[in-house]
Amino acid sequence: MKLLFALVAVAAVTLLAAFGTLSPCGMLRETERKLDGLAAILPDAIVDIALIGKYGSLNPGKCVGLLLSGRSGPAPAQVAATLPRQVQASVAQPVSTPPNDFDVALQRANAIMGECRDRRLKGELKTHVQSTQCSNPRVAQAFADAKYRYMDLVQFLTTKRLEIARKIDQGQMTEEQALAESNYLMAKITGIERSRDIQRN
Repeated sequence: MKLLFALVAVAAVTLLAAFGTLSPCGMLRETERKLDGLAAILPDAIVDIALIGKYGSLNPGKCVGLLLSGRSGPAPAQVAATLPRQVQASVAQPVSTPPNDFDVALQRANAIMGECRDRRLKGELKTHVQSTQCSNPRVAQAFADAKYRYMDLVQFLTTKRLEIARKIDQGQMTEEQALAESNYLMAKITGIERSRDIQRN
């Protein structure tokens, strides 16, 4: 029994050293960061949203499956258009199929949300509501520019983001709870989009 505990402890220490976390979904996020230089510089929340956009709703079992299957790769969190040319030149760009309109818009939206979040962390924006109000109109415009086919889902997204931000500012929700709610929201939107696409075809 002691040997079993020792092996479990060694495995836990090894995983913690390799990934900085024991959470399977945290390991998936860190694997994405190791494979994609652009994802490496983005906040956890943006990488998580990108992973949900790529794989659908995540849970520990699904994250373990993705890690074991080797499907983890560059997430749709690549926002090369917003980075300086010298940074772009130093990052190897993956060869992939052309992204669909949702992926294009999501990349830009992630960058916009990151910019406003950074402004809040620097104190330029005082509240989560101000940060969301900074990003929401530009997020909607990013989807409109990409000619995204379900703009009502974008309106739903921006409305819910503002509700979540208000709850954080009023102390009704922690940032961790807000992240979980945001992940659920993105998974729900992705599911609605897929369902509509199936009905259209």
